[in-house]
Formats: sequence, structure tokens, C-alpha cells
Amino acid sequence: MAQSVGVVGVSQIGYAAAIPDRTLEELIFEAASSALADAGLAWREVDGVVIAASDLVDGRVISSMVTSGPAGGYMKDIVNVASSGEHAFVLAALQILAGLFETALVLSWSKCSEAPVGHVERLSLDPFYRRHLGVNGLVAAALQASAYRLRYGVPEAAAARVVVKNRANGVRNPHAERRTPITAAEVLASPVVAWPLRALETPPLSDGVCGLVLASAARARSLGRPIAWLRGLGWASDTYWREPEALVTLGPLRAAAGRAYSMAGIGAPPDAIAVAEVSDVTPYHELMACEALGFCAPGEGQRLLDEPRLAVNPSGGFLSANPSFASGLVRVAEAALQVMGRAGDRQVKGATVALAHAASGLAAQAHTVAILAAET
Repeated sequence: MAQSVGVVGVSQIGYAAAIPDRTLEELIFEAASSALADAGLAWREVDGVVIAASDLVDGRVISSMVTSGPAGGYMKDIVNVASSGEHAFVLAALQILAGLFETALVLSWSKCSEAPVGHVERLSLDPFYRRHLGVNGLVAAALQASAYRLRYGVPEAAAARVVVKNRANGVRNPHAERRTPITAAEVLASPVVAWPLRALETPPLSDGVCGLVLASAARARSLGRPIAWLRGLGWASDTYWREPEALVTLGPLRAAAGRAYSMAGIGAPPDAIAVAEVSDVTPYHELMACEALGFCAPGEGQRLLDEPRLAVNPSGGFLSANPSFASGLVRVAEAALQVMGRAGDRQVKGATVALAHAASGLAAQAHTVAILAAET
């Protein structure tokens, strides 16, 4: 990188099945104010604002006309990314790396309790060949999980172990919606909602807002606060029409991870990374992601459940909290907190390098990988 970018402020508001006592705009303002306070910055000291949300989930056409104000966009350079929260993070980082700004506020949110998320997901499909089939995020994830299970013979018990692990981690996360532990027997006894996925193998749909403050190296150090340095960054997307092989191998994730590793100077990911916050849309997706990230060989993701050197989703992941469009940005926030040493009861001892992985689109079509590190 030409210069360094640091995460200097983090806020997470929610996450809950419903937050009826505050409007979306109030939640956004609370998250923006909290992120700036966490960074020790005033509103006037922010150079740019990048927000990511869905008009359809927000329930308004051009919803940024209403949400940009509480997000801090008044008299600021503001960009509304019509995509997931991790892409807002990428854009803000690139703005700082390009020398356009010294500081940037990044926000993403969803108030899923007020939106028919399944219908919104179906609208992303073409209206002639696929939309009428009833495919949404859950159905697409189930088809992908089924293909993965068939390819590698992954037992259902392995998926249940992932759920048990992440739900146990969520107990220690004050921001998680689901904060009660469960057993493998409970997972396997829960009803099938879309084969092979059971009810407890799917994430909730949460209300919440995530905010980050990014700063250039000089500005970040001047604040005198903990910094999570962005050492590597990569992103890639698959085509709209995808081959069955792509559903299992996650080629775009391999490409995104390769770029991030190269930028960060990482040659052996399992040895260099202490924490990985990955998009566990289902437990099978966590296993697939770990394989595509190079933590293990294809089909061997379940072996990581017995590997103490790498902590995967110590926050509890999607399976514990899922504010939809913001969930990718949450992965970055949680990775940043780990290398800052500010993750509270979910802190992984000795975590100086963390990976954040975010997936978006039906059946994990697009992937982003960020490598964050502590001050050295």
C-alpha cells in the first residue's frame, strides 16, 4: 500500500430481533455519534462519509435522502453504496489511500423487523427465468450447502458443531441477538426449513447499525488511541450465471483472499492469522469459507473445529446476529476490536492479526477479505 489506513473507531448498535422504540434514523445517528466518540473525533473533523444500505430493506426509494443526514452527511462528501456494508469499508479505505481524505466515517444498517427481506432477495433475480421459482437467500444457501455436503461427504454433525461453537461464542458478545448456548442434539432436532438446513442452522434477521471510523496513518497516530491497521484487502465477484462447481469451491473468495494475503505479505494463512471473522450464512458456509481462505484443504473445514490455533467467529458470527446489509461490516468491526485488544469477554489472547471475510449476493456471489493487524 502507498500509505496505511487504520480503524480508529467502532460502534455497534443493536443487534436485536426488533428495536421498536427508535426509528432507523435515530439508530443511525446513535451509531455515527458513538463511532466518532470512540475515535475521539468531532463531526467537523470527518472528511468523508460512506454508507451502505438497501432502499428496499429501508422501505424508501433513494433512502439515502433521509438517512444521510443522521449518518453525518450534511455538508460532507458522502457516497451511498448500493451494496453490502463491506463494500462501503473498501471504498472509504481507497479514498484515504488515494489521498482524498484523512478521515472517513463508514456506516451500514438494516432494520429487518420492518422489511420483507425474503421478498427483497427474490427481486435480485431475473424476472423471466428465476424469480418465479421462489428462490431467496435461504433457498440459495441451502442449495449451496447441499452441493458442498454431497461433494465432500460432510456429516450433518459437523454443521451442528459449528452452530454450537458460534452460539457459545455469542453468549460472550453483548451485541449478539442470540445469547443462549445450545447443544448439538438441539440443532439436529430442529425442523428442516430448506434442505439440508435446519432452523437452528440459519441466522436471525436483526435490527442494528454498525459504524467504523477510518483514518490515515498520521491522523490515526495523532489520536493516541488503539489502532487496527489495514494490511491487506481483496475483493472479487462471480458471474450472475454460475456453474455448479463455483457453488462449492468459492473461487471468488480464493481470489479475494489471495490478493489480501499478497498485499499483507502473508504466505501461510493458518500460521499468520489468529482470528477469522467469516460469513457463516450457514454452518456449511463457515466450513467452505475456511477452505477457500486456505486454512485447510478442500473438504477438510470440519477439522478446524479441533484446531486451537485459529479462532473462527469468536463474536458468534451471523448465526448469533445478522443485521443483513451490515453483517459484512460487522465482521470488519469485530476483527478490528480483536487486534485492538478491545473485544471484551470474546477477546482472543494474543490476537495481533485478524481476517475479516464478508460474502454477499445469493449463494455467496461476491466476497471481500480484509487483513487487520495491531500496531507493531
